Amino acid sequence: MHAASIMTVPAVSIGLDTSLDRIQELMDQHGFRHLPVVEDGQVVGIVSDRDVLGATGWLAARVHACRGPVAADAVPSKAREILHAPVLDVRDDEGVDRICSLMVERGIGCVPVTRGGRLVGIVTEVDVLRALVVDGECHRLGEGDDPTVGAVMSPRPFRIDCHATLGDAEKLCHEKGVRHLVVDVPGDGPGIVSDRDLRRAAGRGRPHDAELAEEMTAPAITTRRDAPLSEAAALLLEHHISALPVVGDDRETVLGILSVSDILSHCVEVYRVHADPGTSS
Repeated sequence: MHAASIMTVPAVSIGLDTSLDRIQELMDQHGFRHLPVVEDGQVVGIVSDRDVLGATGWLAARVHACRGPVAADAVPSKAREILHAPVLDVRDDEGVDRICSLMVERGIGCVPVTRGGRLVGIVTEVDVLRALVVDGECHRLGEGDDPTVGAVMSPRPFRIDCHATLGDAEKLCHEKGVRHLVVDVPGDGPGIVSDRDLRRAAGRGRPHDAELAEEMTAPAITTRRDAPLSEAAALLLEHHISALPVVGDDRETVLGILSVSDILSHCVEVYRVHADPGTSS
C-alpha cells in the first residue's frame, strides 16, 4: 500500500499570512488537525491544532483583544508565527509502512505528499487509522495483523491525581516525554489529560496552579485488553481522540494505555508485509 491510496485529497493548504482565526475555521470545518503552509507552490511548513491551541486556546482574536493590549499583543496572529519548518514530505508512491515509521520516529502526526515538488495530498495519523479499520472490516488483514489491544498497548502509563495542578501535569509530560496522562479519579473510572488539553488551557490563560480536574476528560473513553486493535482504532476515530486507557473487567483498574503512536508502530509491520509490488519502502 502506498501514500496515494490513503492520503487526503485535495489537501487544504494555507499561506504564510493566513490568520489564526481562519486556520481555526478551516480545522473546524474539515475536522483537520494539520494544515500545510504553501508558498509559490512549495510546502514550507505545517501548522497543527497543537500549535493553534498553545497560541490561542482556540479563542477568537476578538476575545483575546478584550483581555487588554498586553495580552492581545502577545498572541500570534498569522501562520508564519507558529508553523513548523522545515517539512518532511514524501512522494505519492512512498510505502505506507515507511510513512508510519517516519511519524513514529519524528513524533509527527502528518506527512505532506508531493509530486514534482508540488503538494498533491497529505497522509495523517487519522488516514492510517482509518485504513487499518477498513482493512479489518473487509477482512484484508492477515493473521497477527489485528492483535488484541494488550499486545500493542503501553503497559505502564504515567498517572497523576485529579487534584494536581496544570503545572504538575505539564512537568510530568515534559519529563517523561509523553502526550497523555491517566488521571486517577476517586470513586470513578479513570480520566485522561492530553498535551492538547494542556495547550488549550495555556492558550486560554489558565494559571499553572489551576486544578487539573477542570481541564481533564473524565470519565475517559476506555478499551479492554482483549479487544481487537482495529476496534480500538475505530473508537479513537469516532471520538476524535488520540489515546485510550486500557481497563480491566471492573472498568476502573487501569492496565495500560493505547495511543495512536502505539498503533502506528504496529502498522509499520502490517503495511510492510502488505506493501504493493513495486512500492518503495
